[in-house]
Amino acid sequence: MTNWSLATEVFSLVMSIILLINFHEKRWPYSRKSKFYLVSLSLTIASIILNILCVHSLENVAQYIPKWIHLLINSGYFILILLMVTVVACYLLEIIYEHIYERVWMYRLRKIFIGITIGYLALVVSNPLTGFLFWFNEGNHYLRGPLNQLGYYLMALEVAMILGCALLNWKHLSKSTRQVIRTLPPSVILLTVFQLIYPDHLLNGGIMVITDIIMLFNFQSNRIEADSQTGLGNRSCLYQQIERKVQLHSYFQVIAVSLSRFNLVNQNYGADKGDAFLYEVGRWLGELSPQVQAYRMGNVEFCVLLPYQGDVQAECWAKTVEQRFRQTWEVGEIKAVLPACCVEVVYCGEQWNCSNIIEFINYSFRHAGSEQRMVRFNQQLFACWNRDREVLSLLRQAVRDHLLEVWYQPLYDCKTGQYNSAEALLRMRDREGKLISPSIFIPLAEENGLVDELTWFALEEICRFLGRKEQGVRSVSLNMSAQQFASSDLIRRIDDCLRRYQVRPEQLKIEITERVLSEDPERMSVIINQLRGMGVCFYLDDFGTGYSNLSRLLGIPISCVKLDRSIISGYPSDKRSCAMVETMVHLFHQIGCHIVAEGVEDELAARHLRMIGVDWIQGFYYAKPMPEEAFTAFVSEHLCILDAGNED
Repeated sequence: MTNWSLATEVFSLVMSIILLINFHEKRWPYSRKSKFYLVSLSLTIASIILNILCVHSLENVAQYIPKWIHLLINSGYFILILLMVTVVACYLLEIIYEHIYERVWMYRLRKIFIGITIGYLALVVSNPLTGFLFWFNEGNHYLRGPLNQLGYYLMALEVAMILGCALLNWKHLSKSTRQVIRTLPPSVILLTVFQLIYPDHLLNGGIMVITDIIMLFNFQSNRIEADSQTGLGNRSCLYQQIERKVQLHSYFQVIAVSLSRFNLVNQNYGADKGDAFLYEVGRWLGELSPQVQAYRMGNVEFCVLLPYQGDVQAECWAKTVEQRFRQTWEVGEIKAVLPACCVEVVYCGEQWNCSNIIEFINYSFRHAGSEQRMVRFNQQLFACWNRDREVLSLLRQAVRDHLLEVWYQPLYDCKTGQYNSAEALLRMRDREGKLISPSIFIPLAEENGLVDELTWFALEEICRFLGRKEQGVRSVSLNMSAQQFASSDLIRRIDDCLRRYQVRPEQLKIEITERVLSEDPERMSVIINQLRGMGVCFYLDDFGTGYSNLSRLLGIPISCVKLDRSIISGYPSDKRSCAMVETMVHLFHQIGCHIVAEGVEDELAARHLRMIGVDWIQGFYYAKPMPEEAFTAFVSEHLCILDAGNED
């Protein structure tokens, strides 16, 4: 009778259990690969336990155990070994074809592996009658049959097919997959050859553990590029996969999801439950299709890559995702709707790169705004993106070469009838000299970090203009964003500019919005008080857009409040608008603030606003924004008219 050494098998069992514990504790990315890995670990542990049980029973208690039990446990061991090999082979197929959408050969090889397993299973089942694999003599001694080592040859056949498949698709394989292919098959082959040469040393468990460890390396490589909270791929991983697919000219569909108002979930249920909802979203997206690759792009932004299989299938996937986010999500006993904006980009071999596609996704999100809908990056949106890119190029050139223009919109003084102040507005022209709407280039400046340069350019031009003694206005106001107030040298730069052009601080008015005030009220209060101490006054712009409250304004020294055009638009024909405007005018006058009414475009509104005591009126009814020379001429002309009227 052969004496087998169980030391290697016991060590392999311990290692397998450690790997299984590690698998559950690390919360690996939820995918088909992770399922294959879990099944492989489970089969490894089960087969090693059976092998130890078989050897122990044959060497120590063989005479006390019926032959049918020996046959049963040994047959189970033979079955588990080949099942393990088939699972690993299918896993390798999965990672080889991870970035390949033409998977005909993957499906064919998988059928071959399953066929081999079924055939071997039939051989094991018939073995008690044939003894082809093993048999027991009258003393219950284990004897090898003529096909005892068939499992090793079948395993070698599967390994050979995997290697051939990998070599044919080598250029499509990721770095981590190539490492697995370079390491796993040679290691298994060497250990198998050793087992065949020295059959008394049981290495089957060792071979399987080595296989699981090498597979683990592949997981760890993926884990580095995985989001720790959801287990999905992270932004870096997404970029790599898109770049690879573009390089291989693989057609694919991208569906990105941005959750709306998700902060309400955290507020209502707590951060832990919010994280659980994010995990559920990631899990659902990861299981959308066997061919899906899911990623977490940002805090509440997700993305899936799918093979493009025609417009009908793409439409189906888009609708499936969009409709799911109109339904309820559950975490334990908590149910919540997670509204989302969805974006679809389809790549069909265009001359795009990864950066372009990511830009398309972000651009589509911005285009959608706060709406919960599916936005498809189509030809129309592509044309808008090209236009914005051209405008951005012009804007950068204009900033670099000081080609921007500062225009001035006069403010009508209701008490004196003069145009003695104005608001400064930036203007930019295209290559043909036509004006580009600020609603186009200002948002682009904000998105691309150019607001700072625009603001300091405007301040310089305003101070130069105010430094001219003949310009005829008392003050000019300039909009400033939160970015300027975050600068540590804001006060120094303003003071330096005023001094260089010999402009009195009270001639400069700084306009800030309610949103800027609400971001850091304490810091804003300190800065405003310091500038007020110098003599610079502040206007609150766009009042009524909903970012602030009256109690906050009481603690900040605002000289003037500009009522937003959205409030003025219904005045005076709408009774509710009348009540609101008149109440605010009275209230702000009571606390010492002047009032500017913005967006006034007709004589009726202007007359009623003058009657209720508005201090200044700004709008197209009196004057549109105009270049510096035209503005100077406009002010001079009206001064002459006013002087002539006074003389009469």
